[in-house]
Formats: sequence, structure tokens, C-alpha cells
Amino acid sequence: MSRNNSSCGLLSLAFFIMFVIISAFTGNLEYLYFLVGIFAILFVIVAIGDFNSSKKKSKFEDSKSLDLNLSNKPLVREDPIKLKQKPYIITEKFIGGQIKGVILPKEIAILTKIKSIKLFSKNEIEISKFINQNSDLYCIELDGPFWLENELEKKNQLTIVHIKKNDKIEPFLEHLSKQTELKYLSIIHNSKMDLKCFLPLLKNVTEFTLDCLINEFPTDLLRNEKLQSLNLSNNKIQKISIEHFDERILKNTNLKTLNLSGNRLKTIPLKLFDLKSLDNVILNNNPIRARNIKRLYKDYRNRVTLDSGQYEIIFRRFHPTSWLLIKIVFSIAFVAIPYMVFDSAGLSIIFFAFVVIAWKT
Repeated sequence: MSRNNSSCGLLSLAFFIMFVIISAFTGNLEYLYFLVGIFAILFVIVAIGDFNSSKKKSKFEDSKSLDLNLSNKPLVREDPIKLKQKPYIITEKFIGGQIKGVILPKEIAILTKIKSIKLFSKNEIEISKFINQNSDLYCIELDGPFWLENELEKKNQLTIVHIKKNDKIEPFLEHLSKQTELKYLSIIHNSKMDLKCFLPLLKNVTEFTLDCLINEFPTDLLRNEKLQSLNLSNNKIQKISIEHFDERILKNTNLKTLNLSGNRLKTIPLKLFDLKSLDNVILNNNPIRARNIKRLYKDYRNRVTLDSGQYEIIFRRFHPTSWLLIKIVFSIAFVAIPYMVFDSAGLSIIFFAFVVIAWKT
């Protein structure tokens, strides 16, 4: 946009110089008076536009929408720290590291007082027995094809479950169905799955992260009355179908934060904001159309989080196509007017040079 401003500024200067030369050659100051009047009007319009734009930007900097609202960030890490090729570590209440074999090592398998595990493996490892014997276990982060042979017992206190890169995700989730204490569920980079398989798990879940390259917005998730934070970032969602927003969803949902960043959404239906509990819709890195993004900012600026590129679209006074048309009109005028007024091809060539410089600026 700054390039367009520079080009049009240089073309405007050339336009002013051209009229001064025409007035000097013809001795008729009416051309110059006319030009001064036109430029005075343009400068007033631009000054008013800059003033209003600066006011909007200052409001934007102080507004709630600029705040990334970190307090609403899900407690479950979206991308656990990558574990290097090193042995696992064991403390009194925590196990973390890489398991290289196909079963849990004996020194891990016998433990019964563990509260948190963070394991990585490239091999299929069965861990239901280990989880059941650690009744105080509340947080598991598993990166790899871990699986459950048996259902987990109700006595387990699992609250946080993070599953990544697991092709056996569906049977794993089925065995989690009895975990009534589950509050934070994160499923990342699991491509082979049916979205309906985890719906029974969400009865008590308050924060849910789903990053599995899904194409459709999972409207059924909004039927969960306890869900407060839904993170659907970095998927391939292209459309939100509002026809599936029935009265039950609009009235019963308690969803406060909806993260849709990094998708392929071009239009955000305004009906989405009929969800009265929804405080923050994160829309960063989506190719949302200019008209739609401006309407969202106008009506729901305190309920959306946008990126810098989207704010640039909101605050710009001219569309890039408008700048292009202005440059084309100015360029034609510079080349044509000297020849039409003075019948001088040489003067047209001189102003053509100004045009070339302006377009390269």
C-alpha cells in the first residue's frame, strides 16, 4: 500500500508540474487556478481520512480486541516439547521421555504413584494396565501409536489427555469413555479418525483442541453444554454451515473461546455471534473477504481477534484495485495532455519518463 501511495504521490507531483508548464506556455493562469483548487480539495479529503484513520488505529491499539486474551488459552499444550533421542526420566510423580521398545520397561511398568506422564514412541505400546494401576494419574501426553487393550477404570482421575500422531486413536478414545473427570482433551495430527468417535467423551470436557486437518466445521461439538474453549486452529475448514445452528445450540452452549486461526475461511457467518456466551473468536491467518472482515470489525470488534494483515484491510482507505486504476488514469493523462495541448511529442516523451519512474517506485 505504501508503494501505491508513493507512486500516486510522484504522479501527482508530475501532474502539478505539467499544469505549471502549460500555464507558463499559454499565459493562461486559469489552468493553474483550477489545478490549485483541485489539489486543495484533495488535500482536505486526505487530511480528514488520515485523521480518522489515526483515531481508529489508536482505538485499535487500546482496544480489547488487540489483546490475545491469553487467559482463555487452553491449559492443554497444543504442541508438546519435542523429546530428543534420549532415555526416559523417572521422578517420584512424573515419567517423561522416549520409549524405544514395544513394551513399557519393567522399571516403569511397576510404578503405582505416578501423577503425570509424557511419553514418545514410534512403536505400538499397550498402556491400559499401567494407567489403571496409577489411580492418581491425572495428566497423560502421548506422542505415538500408544493403545489401550482394556477400558480405563472409573477410579482414575484423568483430567488432561493429550494425544498426538496416533493411528489407533478411535479405539483409544472408546476406552476413555468412562473417565468422568476428563476436562481437557487435545487431539493433534491424527488423520485417520471419525469425528463422531469422540463425541461421547465431551460430556464433561471444558477445553478441546482438534488439529487433524478436518475440512468441515464440527457443529455437533457445540451441543456440549460444558464446552467453554474449542480450538480448531491449523485445519482446512473452508465453511461454517449456519443451517445446522439449531435452537438447542444457540440456547444451551456455554462456549466462550473459539479458535479458528490457520484455516481457509473466506466468510464468517454473522449468525455465529448469536452464541451469546462467545467472547472471543480467533480468526488469524484466514483469507476472509474484505467486506466480511470489515463488517465483523464494525459489529463485533470486542469479540474477535485478528492479525495485522486483516487490520490493514480494515483501515485502508482504498482497495489496491482502486490505486491501480488511479495510476492508470494519471499515466494516460500525463502522456496524452502535452501532445493534445501543445502538439508536442517531445514533451509527451518527457512526461512518459515521469510515468515510468512512478510505476517503478
